[in-house]
Amino acid sequence: ASVTGMVRSIPLKMGQKELTFIKFTLSARDFCGVIHPTALPGYQAAFGDRLEELIGRHVEIRGIVGIYRDNPQIIMDRTDQIRVFRGDN
Repeated sequence: ASVTGMVRSIPLKMGQKELTFIKFTLSARDFCGVIHPTALPGYQAAFGDRLEELIGRHVEIRGIVGIYRDNPQIIMDRTDQIRVFRGDN
């Protein structure tokens, strides 16, 4: 599946054992892209330590949609699962 929306927040818990969340609003629901600690180095290589700069940008994430605690999410294991649209501020 492919989900597009504006990034609302990225709770920064970028530690060895912490999940990193890219949260955005999709119509009336929140949606979350989840980056596991093992995948975080790849995202840091692609975006530097500036993942928070995605806040307010439109992105598309691709993957299998799952539900965790009644919230839809996609596990983001690879950097090719996210596309940032250019020209957003």
